[in-house]
Amino acid sequence: MITVIAKLPVKEGKMDEAMAAFSVLISKVASEEGTLLYSLNRDKANPDVLVVVEQYRDKAALEFHSSTPHFKEFFSA
Repeated sequence: MITVIAKLPVKEGKMDEAMAAFSVLISKVASEEGTLLYSLNRDKANPDVLVVVEQYRDKAALEFHSSTPHFKEFFSA
């Protein structure tokens, strides 16, 4: 199993927009083979930071996730 914890700063005033975008991404990630967990949280110490906790069955599942069109589109915006 592979676990990824990503801390993503959000520009001031953009949290609602970021949360909405993640909601769409999470719905797509949920159907990916090998994705065991994809959880969005807010950093308690810094409310302008989102924390994504991800778990994948193996390296191949993580690589697949990182290569999907929805992942690339989300992080190119």
